[in-house]
Amino acid sequence: MFFGGYSIPALIEIAAKVACTVHVIRQGRSLAWIWLILLFPFGGPLIYFFVEIWPELGRGGSSRGFSFRLPQNPTRTIARLTEELEYSSTVEKRVQLARAYAAGERHAEAVETIRACLTGVFKDDPPLTFELAEICFGAGLYRESRDALAVLDRLKFKGSRHERWILAARCHEKLGDITAAKAAYEESFPTAVGEEARCRYAQLLAAAGESAAARALFEEIARNAKHGGGNYRRLNRPWINQAKDGLGALAGK
Repeated sequence: MFFGGYSIPALIEIAAKVACTVHVIRQGRSLAWIWLILLFPFGGPLIYFFVEIWPELGRGGSSRGFSFRLPQNPTRTIARLTEELEYSSTVEKRVQLARAYAAGERHAEAVETIRACLTGVFKDDPPLTFELAEICFGAGLYRESRDALAVLDRLKFKGSRHERWILAARCHEKLGDITAAKAAYEESFPTAVGEEARCRYAQLLAAAGESAAARALFEEIARNAKHGGGNYRRLNRPWINQAKDGLGALAGK
């Protein structure tokens, strides 16, 4: 057999390298990871697993290396991370610090911190670039957010397509380009895993005076909620509630 001359540890090493390399390519991670994976027998795949794959498993398979979740106590988190970064300056900790700044409405520091991560081997890192786009949007820097999303398009990043389309639509909407916002929302529908895109699009249509189209989308959300399972309703509760509110507001017109 082809693998007959390999020991079990060697086969495990090969399998780990192949699996991690495939993950790098399919998820659009920085290609610098491939060098780490190939050059270090077990350490490379192990480091990649805990930095890139393990966080995904904890989030139920998110396609990004970093999840945009804001801390509940930003002041305490900022103090802790600032201290930790003095002796362990990792990208993950700096991303967490940027989120903490964002949660504490220290937007300039949040943007500066995340931009500082996009250097060296992480210069064109897609997950970090998407993080920048989200933080810029939260800071009200809608053009900068849109520009960061454009970088992901130029990099041909395939991950987080649905979230990127929604964020792009919101940027266009904030910048007053309603036509582009509509197109981005519609583009997100085929990959939609929840009701956010439909609900936001319906709200945009309602605000633009397109009541019939908005009502149709709100009603679609209501039907999905009626026939969806408990987990579906729980995950989409904010959008379901907003759809009901939207229908109520349209009924009064």
